[in-house]
Amino acid sequence: MTVARTIPSKSATVAVNFSKERFRQQNWFNTMPDPWEKRKRRKEGTRETRADKRHVLVKSGRLMRSIRKVMSNSDRAIIGTDVPYAAAHNNGEQINAVQQVSSHNVRAHRRAAHSRTRDGRTERVKRHTVAAHTVKSFVRTIKFKMPQRQFLGNSTQLNSRIEAMMTTEINKAITTT
Repeated sequence: MTVARTIPSKSATVAVNFSKERFRQQNWFNTMPDPWEKRKRRKEGTRETRADKRHVLVKSGRLMRSIRKVMSNSDRAIIGTDVPYAAAHNNGEQINAVQQVSSHNVRAHRRAAHSRTRDGRTERVKRHTVAAHTVKSFVRTIKFKMPQRQFLGNSTQLNSRIEAMMTTEINKAITTT
């Protein structure tokens, strides 16, 4: 009966490894791989930065490292994370927030020539110098749809990996006795 007691813990290990593999593969794998939505690109003509080259959902690695066995006993195991923003990324959420921007100074700088649309007409703006000035503190409302990039949950692929592990463990127990 020792195999029956160790299977939940080993299943949790398989599930943790599967979830961390999602970060490396940048997809969710149920029956077929479902790639995560890419990070929004910066404006055209700007240089590609190091941030543009890194994996989606990885900045410091905190989210991926936080995935672990939360609870494991002889009849079940639970994996999860304690990172507060994990649910928003895993489920994809509508974010409505109010942000307080404090007063700050803006240094003088050159603005490039560009065009903009106002009241249905396009107007050209010449290159000019913006004088140094102070921006007063203000409040802004942010409305943002976070795309779903699932890394935890039920998966047919995960279930088949756990079944294969269980079969291997049971066969090892039978052959050793």
